[in-house]
Amino acid sequence: MKETCLIFILSVLFLKVASQTSIPCGVSHQTQQIFLTHPLSTNLCIQGWMQATTIKADSIANNGYVKIDSLKLIEMKVNGDSVVKTRKDYNGTGSLTYNEGGLYHRFNKWYEGGTHTIMTNSHQEKGTLRVDAGLEPTKISHWWTERISDGNISSTYFLEVSMMISGNIGVQLGCDYWTNMADSLENDTLGWCSDWYGDTGGKYITIMIPATTLLPMFDYRDYGITTSGYYYAAKRMIDFFGVDEVSVLYEEASTLCWSVHPMNLEGDYYVYNTNAEVTKYQTYCFRISRCDSGLYLPHIILSHLVSSNDTESNKVNGYNFKTLPQSSLGGTTFAYKPSSENVFYAYINANNKLVIKINEVFTEKYKLTVYNIQGQELIKQPIINNKTQVDIDTLLSGTYLIRLTNNKKTETKVIKIIR
Repeated sequence: MKETCLIFILSVLFLKVASQTSIPCGVSHQTQQIFLTHPLSTNLCIQGWMQATTIKADSIANNGYVKIDSLKLIEMKVNGDSVVKTRKDYNGTGSLTYNEGGLYHRFNKWYEGGTHTIMTNSHQEKGTLRVDAGLEPTKISHWWTERISDGNISSTYFLEVSMMISGNIGVQLGCDYWTNMADSLENDTLGWCSDWYGDTGGKYITIMIPATTLLPMFDYRDYGITTSGYYYAAKRMIDFFGVDEVSVLYEEASTLCWSVHPMNLEGDYYVYNTNAEVTKYQTYCFRISRCDSGLYLPHIILSHLVSSNDTESNKVNGYNFKTLPQSSLGGTTFAYKPSSENVFYAYINANNKLVIKINEVFTEKYKLTVYNIQGQELIKQPIINNKTQVDIDTLLSGTYLIRLTNNKKTETKVIKIIR
């Protein structure tokens, strides 16, 4: 297990460097984007995919290729258990069939028309698939896993691939959510896509995507409504999904109809002022814009929430946030829970460090302790600043307890790490 984990970490570090020069011209998504951490209740057919093409946008062929030993679609259940839902070991012979992959148009628009021809540049032999993407510089080589029909809105889905990349091509992985088993390319919903990966130096690497990024956790610091009627959504939460526009949806008291209101960025938060005091139970949702479609929080960030009690089913496509105002609060305090009750919050930053941020004037040292769910103490160190970064490279995937204590206070939070 330790050896596998080490190989994985080294592979990720290598590919992060390589991907900066491995992005083909004209791609839709140049870096990893996570749009839906869970499938919607209307899109429970899941399918993983890979695509490859030349770096330069011209008609000059090259000898770039990718070899794949295995491609797995993995379900991570809410209790932390993982199940391999489907696996491609490429034990066949010859090219991939029309139903296993295809060559798609690259110019003038990626996947224009949505139709494909057989991947004549693919070849299976002795459990390995080779795709000579460099031979088809004007095409996108695109292949996929079997589509499963029993997706779960409470689960997250990953791809694990063992591959070697050679030459001037880029390779990307992704996962689509479909409404049924017969949907065509035009009717899928993109759940997530990876960075672009390049030449691996003649070595096979095994990676799990999108688990190369540790998922941050969001709590009352990141979303909510104040008793004075301000809806707020943290910029870091919105940035995580690669967008810069967000609206809030809530039920108007006068009409009992849901309305949409754009939010404005003020400092570290997107906000919208209702100009009305919060006096009763509130149900609301944030909508983020991506291209010509809209996605809704929190049903796309369930795995990022510190507490699932923050949400309720909306009986349609997922979940809404819920707010139970505290009658003792006023002004601009949090309607659901006073910010002063939380000593700190914790999240994973882009450098895969655990960030501890103290939410009060720093007057004395805290002691940080990290436990696994069995109660074993894994990390212990003093916290001497309002914001501290903690090295967590030794921690494997799982759920951990983050505890801060001093002579006066003790507070514990839960955070998930997925590698």
